[in-house]
Parts: sequence; C-alpha cells; structure tokens
Amino acid sequence: MRRSEMQRPYDFVMSLGYNCMVAYQLKRLSLRTFSAPIDWVIIHEVKDVIRLLDQRFHGYMEERNLEILGKHNGFFSVKDTVYNAHSFHDFPCSGDNQMITNYNDFKAKLDRRISRFISLASQSDSALFVRERCSYEEAIRLRDSLASLVKGKVTLLIINYTKEARLVEHDWLDDGICGVDVNLEIDDEAWRDSYWNDAFRGVSVK
Repeated sequence: MRRSEMQRPYDFVMSLGYNCMVAYQLKRLSLRTFSAPIDWVIIHEVKDVIRLLDQRFHGYMEERNLEILGKHNGFFSVKDTVYNAHSFHDFPCSGDNQMITNYNDFKAKLDRRISRFISLASQSDSALFVRERCSYEEAIRLRDSLASLVKGKVTLLIINYTKEARLVEHDWLDDGICGVDVNLEIDDEAWRDSYWNDAFRGVSVK
C-alpha cells in the first residue's frame, strides 16, 4: 500500500507502540482523539501486542503480574510479566517507598480505556493503527488481529528506522499496510517532527 492510498479521514487513529513516541506525535498532530490502552507503555515485541489484542486485553497489567524493576524520574519502572509491557509513567514513587500505592486508580482508568477502544473499534468503519519497529510479516499478522476487532476497514502504518535524512517509503503489496522508514534518532526535534509530519500528511480524523 502506497502512502498516498492511506491519505484520507479515519474514524480514529491509534498507537500500537512500540513506545510512547507514537502517541506523543499523534497528539501533536491532532490525530489522537482518545487515550488508548498502550499509549504510554513500551512493548518491544509485535507478538506480544498481537497476543494482547487477541486476548482482548484480558489480564493486562493485573496487579499480580506486575514486577517493579526500579525507579525512573519519580516513577516506578514496572513490567507486566504476562504481556512484557513496561510502564514508566503510571506509578509514582517517593522516598524509600517500595510499594505501588495508586494501583486501584490506575486500573480503573486503564479499564475505561480498554472498554472505550473495544467499543469504538466495533462501531468504526475505518481505523488507522500505527506501530514502530515491525517487519512486513509481523504487520500482516498484526493487521489480521486488528481486523477481528474493527467493524470496517483496518489500515496499518508501520514506521521503522533509517539513517537517511529523508522519509523512505516501501512499496508493500498488501492492501491496508503501509511501511515507511524515518530517522527517529536525530537530535534536532524540529527535524524529527518533520519526518512524522511527512508520514501523516493527508491523514485526518472524521
């Protein structure tokens, strides 16, 4: 699918990671219209995202499955040991405290996000999902998993890394999957944002 073919309005646009950069850029571009279940976590492996979708988020971030790995910028670094999701922004820590004290509020908010996404997906005629770090073969499996959740057409934008100083577009043949490479490691924030601007040019939310 060529990038020109995905340039249209969608019922919603949603991040599938791998980290919070996707959600940040969607918000900056006014394409993020709701808070999604994995906006602010890191999930390295696409297979774990697929499993999470196929399980309809069952057991996601359950307290019994959380492991505290350390502290980072005033928050606990926490891993969901079932889905290999890493949280760095959800659980505040202070002093010598080694306990998560806000779990109930966190889980209530997460459950609302999950319910909202599943309900929205089941009613939408078109949805665009965005994932960093994903091969073409993984993208096919991911698209098929998403198709079981969304009523209408699923479009998937895959963003991988390149050291070239331009956006590189792939001519992937599969309808509904667009792949681009961008330089996301550049230090200049304005230049980095410009690559995201190019990737989402022509995309809007209805």
